[in-house]
Amino acid sequence: MSTVHIRHLNTSDEKIFMANMRRSRALHRSWVQVPTSAKAFQRYVQEMNTSDDQAYVAIRTDTREMVGVVELQDISKMSDTEIDSYARQIWQKLVKPKKGSDDGNSKR
Repeated sequence: MSTVHIRHLNTSDEKIFMANMRRSRALHRSWVQVPTSAKAFQRYVQEMNTSDDQAYVAIRTDTREMVGVVELQDISKMSDTEIDSYARQIWQKLVKPKKGSDDGNSKR
């Protein structure tokens, strides 16, 4: 079994990235839109290396071959307090007790 490591996608990956995308175009079809020119790749790298969006490449450890791309988009950075507050609000909406019913806090 091969192992991989990931690292940020960068502009020096253009040649191999573009070759891989051309080979897998039929697989991607309408599910994934990938850069098709050098200019589009440069723009993609720029757009996917922000605080909100990150692109990583998966590299096989044994061959050092690029075997995939991972995108994390719309990254939200919140403090633990903000996360707790947000989760509590969602939970309250999901389990909002009906008027006159058990509030869910009693032991059963």
